Amino acid sequence: MDPVEVPGFCLWLSLLSYRLCLQTITTKFHRCGLRGGYIEVINMDPAVKKHLKSMQKPSSPAVLPQLALEVMVNPPIPGDPSYETYSQEILHSQTTLSQNARQACKFLNDLPGMNCQPGMGGVFLYPCLFLPPQMIHKAKMSGVEPDVLYCQRLLEEEGVCLGAGCENGQEDQNYHVSLCVLAPPATLQEMLARLCSFHLRLLDTFP
Repeated sequence: MDPVEVPGFCLWLSLLSYRLCLQTITTKFHRCGLRGGYIEVINMDPAVKKHLKSMQKPSSPAVLPQLALEVMVNPPIPGDPSYETYSQEILHSQTTLSQNARQACKFLNDLPGMNCQPGMGGVFLYPCLFLPPQMIHKAKMSGVEPDVLYCQRLLEEEGVCLGAGCENGQEDQNYHVSLCVLAPPATLQEMLARLCSFHLRLLDTFP
């Protein structure tokens, strides 16, 4: 590998830098709608770089994600016509997210059989589920993970869609779900109320 002179970096340091407009609060763009990003590659072995390129999909993001990525990388600056509106929207999103995360975490920790750590800047909370043994047994007999069964029943009974923790990898018996808190406060409160109703009903079903 031929060394490349990069100011500020070790001569032999290989660096991959990802920038995505998916879900992080630092980008301020919501998850599951705008999907775009890029990778900056520095001092990468040519063989590895070739393999990296072979893993990329041939299609390009839609126009809207590309526009969002441009705004993320080059946001409006003071003096631009959209700067004030952009700044207000970012402040509103940050304030809403912070308040929602605190309120949702407290709410979830008050539920029996559930424990939630405070959010650390992302748009998701990951409450742990302490499910009744009877439910775990029923899920295993049905050929699904217990947290998947929890999410399926929650969707069917209350119309609330959460992510099962097994999708992200977890130790056996360490069940959890993922819950997005970047939503209007009224919407989040309704969702939490439905989750509470379902959760308590489930515990009564499997005492």
